[in-house]
Amino acid sequence: MTGADTQYGTYFENVITAVDALNDPNSLGVLLPYLDAGNIVINRAVSFGPTALDPVLAAMYSPLPAVQAGATFALLAMLAPANVALFSDETSQSKIRAGLTRAKSTALLPFMRSQAEAGLVLLPPTIPSEFNCADLAITARRS
Repeated sequence: MTGADTQYGTYFENVITAVDALNDPNSLGVLLPYLDAGNIVINRAVSFGPTALDPVLAAMYSPLPAVQAGATFALLAMLAPANVALFSDETSQSKIRAGLTRAKSTALLPFMRSQAEAGLVLLPPTIPSEFNCADLAITARRS
């Protein structure tokens, strides 16, 4: 890594840290394309609760596999004990299930498939005939 690369990396880290420190849900649009930057972005997005859910799900459709992986990790973080209360409603859980199902079916790496599978196990079971808004959104995107 050259000195210029190190300086850019430090600058980028400082920008992400500054946006994170705003603690403003309006910053989601700036943060979410950088879900692949790590836990600082993932944790801040998750801290906004259900407001972050639809933008995180949209990131699942990024052409960048690293951003898709970051979105998967964000969905998993939503199910972590520290955050699950924010996402315990039926709609949020349905959307998380839809996102993890997509992650499981599109993951390029076996590790990411297994992470999505592990997250799906954490969700309460659904009625097989249930068809909800999250399912409809995924179906519409495939059309």
